[in-house]
Amino acid sequence: MESFDNVEELALFRPEPPRYNIQPLMSMGEPEALRRGVSLAQARRPCVLIADDDLDIVRNLNTVFRNLDVETHFVGDGRAALYAARHFLPDLFLLDLGMPVMNGMDVLRSLRKDPGTSGLATVLLTGSANPVHVKEGADLGAVAYILKPFGHLEITLKLKALLATHYGTIVEDRLPDGNFYG
Repeated sequence: MESFDNVEELALFRPEPPRYNIQPLMSMGEPEALRRGVSLAQARRPCVLIADDDLDIVRNLNTVFRNLDVETHFVGDGRAALYAARHFLPDLFLLDLGMPVMNGMDVLRSLRKDPGTSGLATVLLTGSANPVHVKEGADLGAVAYILKPFGHLEITLKLKALLATHYGTIVEDRLPDGNFYG
């Protein structure tokens, strides 16, 4: 395993995929799109990366995104988040500040230094409303700061608005029978 003395060295490090357990929660890849008779361009859905070590938060967010028909991936530590963000280049990146291995603010700093990821729409998730973190996140270009815990309706509305802004289309909620509501 590589070790780094500072964040700048880590920003240049690009680990190989087998090192991390990146879990797709939902995905319609090329074979699935072709099986359904959908062109790859039509199959492109918003892609969201969730980086949080709290599995309950990940499950709650996955439920929201599943109802919005969004491709979702998750990781549980900071270093894996850095790799996954570079690998997936998500339309929206939800990043917990208090993760193991590397904290969320260090991940965001590293992403901003990399020209390939400097523009990722990043939402900071945290259980603390520390004004220093809010300002630092804003200075690093975070598009939102969401406090945990959050309610289902509250987070759904915020994430729909963020996806509309950063993905370019409005996503609609889906009921299990295929009906839409908004």
